[in-house]
This record gives sequence, C-alpha cells and structure tokens, in this order.
Amino acid sequence: MSTSLQPLRSYVRKNVGTLRASPCFLISSTPPPNDDRDDRSAGSHDAKAHNFVARNLSLSMQYNLRSTFCTISSAYPTPDSVDEAVLLAKRAGMTGDGTIIGIGSAAAIDLAKATSTNLGSSLLVLSPYSLGGLWAACSPQHLVLDTKEECIVSKKTTVKDTVVTLDEPRLLGDLPVYSEFQPSARDAYCSGSLAMSHFAAGSLAVLLSQLNSAHAPRHHSELIGLSSELAMVLRLASKLRQNGDDEMRETCTAAAKDSLLETIPRLHQVLGDVSTGTSGPQTLANALLPTHFPQSHYVSFLGCTLNGVCGDLSTDSQQDLAQSVASAILDTGENPSPKDVLSLRAWSEQMTRDCGIPSLSSYAYGTPDMKTLYGSLDSYETIMDRAFSQTDRQRIEQVLRRSL
Repeated sequence: MSTSLQPLRSYVRKNVGTLRASPCFLISSTPPPNDDRDDRSAGSHDAKAHNFVARNLSLSMQYNLRSTFCTISSAYPTPDSVDEAVLLAKRAGMTGDGTIIGIGSAAAIDLAKATSTNLGSSLLVLSPYSLGGLWAACSPQHLVLDTKEECIVSKKTTVKDTVVTLDEPRLLGDLPVYSEFQPSARDAYCSGSLAMSHFAAGSLAVLLSQLNSAHAPRHHSELIGLSSELAMVLRLASKLRQNGDDEMRETCTAAAKDSLLETIPRLHQVLGDVSTGTSGPQTLANALLPTHFPQSHYVSFLGCTLNGVCGDLSTDSQQDLAQSVASAILDTGENPSPKDVLSLRAWSEQMTRDCGIPSLSSYAYGTPDMKTLYGSLDSYETIMDRAFSQTDRQRIEQVLRRSL
C-alpha cells in the first residue's frame, strides 16, 4: 500500500492517463436516511461528508473517466451488497485491469476492498473522509456484516496495488465517539483530539495484541517504532484537552496529525505481515459489537480495549519484544526490563482517562453479562470455522474482562 498525502483530485490529475485506460468503478457512502441523531454537530458532519463525496465523485466527469457508480448507506457492507457491487462492476465491463475507487466512510472503503478482492482489480484507490474510513483503509482486512448471525466477518484483502489518498484537513473528521468528557462542538481542537486519540488507542491495542505472533520478532524495530509513535499521538491528544493558548494547541494538533499520518502505511504493512488472522481486539469487535455494543463505532471499540491489552501484556511469550515495546511507549530512556511491562497498564489507564476514552461498558446495551458475551464468542468461532487455541481464547477473554 502507498499513501499519498494529497487529495484524490491531485492523484487523479497526475494519473489521468492510467485511469482513462480502463473502466473505473466508484463506490461512495451516504449517511443513513433515517439518522435519529438530533444534535447539530451530527447534521453539520453529515453535510461535510456529503460535500466531500460529491466533490470527489465529480472528478469522473471533469476528467472524462469511464465510470460506473455505486453507493452504500449502512455502517457495514453485507454479503448481498458485495455481490450486488461485483455484479454491477461486471456488467460495466470491469475486468482484472480495472480501477476501483472507494470514497467516504469506512463502509464505502470496506465495500471497495471487498469488491476489488472479488474482481481481482489491478488498482484500488481509497479516499477516506474520516478517521473511521482511514482505519478501514489501512487495515489489511475488510469487514462484512453477517446479517443472519449478527456478527462482523473479517476477510483478507488481496489487491495488486492499493493507494490511499488523504484530504488532510478532513483527518479530524468526527468519529461518533461516546464519552462523559465529550467536548463542545465549538472546540475543534478537543473534538479532533478525541477522534485522534480513539484512532491511536485502537491502533496501539491491535498492534500490542499481535506481539505474541510467531512473525512478530521479524518486525522487532518496526513494532517498537510504531508503538512509540502511537503513544506520542495519545500524549499530544491529552495535552489538547488541557487548558492552554491557541499557539500551543495548534502546535500539538499539527504534531499529532503528522505522527498519525506517519503510522498509516507502516501500520498496514506490519499488521499484514505479522499475522494472517485478526487480533484479539478485532475478534472482540467482530463478534460482539453489532449486538452487544450498538452505540460504539468500530474504532472507538478498539480504543476501549487498550487497557485490557496492556493489562494482559505481562503474560506475553515474547518477553524481550514486549519489554522493548513497553519501554518505547513509556519513553523511559533506559534498558528495557520486566517492570516496564508491568507499568504499562497504569500508563494506559492514565492516558485513556486523560484523553477521554471511556471503558468498554459505556457502550454496552444494558449491563454486560460475561456468560452471554462468551457465548457470542463461541458462536463467532463456529461461524468463522476457526478454532482458537486455549491460550488465544484465554487471552481474548482476559482482554474483554479488563476492558469492561
């Protein structure tokens, strides 16, 4: 995957010859038609999302691309919507040399990735609007909602060439996060810090949960560097929630955005290489989010598992790697030691509190019942036809219990 720190318009203009040479299939998102959110910030965000999508869809006519269009308004694509998109693309003459462009929300990005994987298109261009869409773009998997079993199925994305374009000002696009410390809609800095902190916490949780993978030692230095970078984003986001002058906030915002952008292509590469499956936090989200945590955005759910992952890290079999990563996150400047791993949970609890990231139970529908949640994990394992090892299952359950 390559990340282009430029809007989709700039990418199309520079590569118009290549894009005109084959059919283009544009998949975009629209907000749900029956959105029951009544706050003004939600309406404002929907209007900005509409404008972003409309502006980028107009590139097809402006640059005379041979395009077919498809839209999605749900939170996740379903097997039916993937089949419909694939059929529409085939009717438009899409073959292995075509280009698929995903624009907007995480659902549009996931649908574009699923369609591209099914068609075997040679080029996939992703233009996310928000940080939720950005997570979908940088993940090596794509998500599809199984409406019958009410779980999210994670599938490997296989595309020859993937390009992510970033309309940088939109990177502070709101995530629908829930928090008792929710800032006012007028405070753009705090609003942006909340979205960035959820993204950084979720990415870090997924990364740390993969340290036990057999392939993790190969990426020793990259895991350490990425963990340190994401921890820096959390520190900067926490500073934005503190009182300070505009100059300090602007400096912190710019630094946090730069650090976040730096992690995107590296995160995609490492997560794709370290493990062939999904991480513990992703497994929990896939199995539990639609039914038991309906108020949670996927990225917010992952962010809420950071405390659980850090608390479980002390049992990691890759002790040397875990110590090095923990030392980098804590920025101790000393030789890594077991005490760094033990200190990581306290750091996580303090950081998530300072950043306004709530416990996972805040998103739960009713009071979380562990027996019911474990039953949903069992069902998910059966659906995926994947037997977790006893160690993996215990680890996932511990992360869930500690995150609640």
